[in-house]
Amino acid sequence: MQFIDTMLIELVRLQRTGSPVSDDSLTLARCLTRHRLPALSRHHALEDAYGCALLLLAQTHAQTRLVDLLLDSR
Repeated sequence: MQFIDTMLIELVRLQRTGSPVSDDSLTLARCLTRHRLPALSRHHALEDAYGCALLLLAQTHAQTRLVDLLLDSR
């Protein structure tokens, strides 16, 4: 099974652009803000899933290759 890890994608994106990565820079809220996406309620399962979907769409719109998105399950 393979997974898409939006936080790993964001980490790699930040590292490639030379942006500083702080302890809280990979929270869903910070990632949504960075991509100019709407803020959502925190720790609400449905809104977290929706936020991750929005983030993935924004990340893929930024010309991320599919191979960069897939992670092998462990």
